[in-house]
Amino acid sequence: METEVYLPDTFPSQESAIEAAIKAGRQKIDLDFERGSAVVNG
Repeated sequence: METEVYLPDTFPSQESAIEAAIKAGRQKIDLDFERGSAVVNG
């Protein structure tokens, strides 16, 4: 499953942009999981 995360900010380096994207992605996953929309296979 793929989900795009859009960050309208600019970052001083590629490394800081990657860190911000990972953080935003984790927050999105956590929010979806809390709402019960996450699907677990198994």
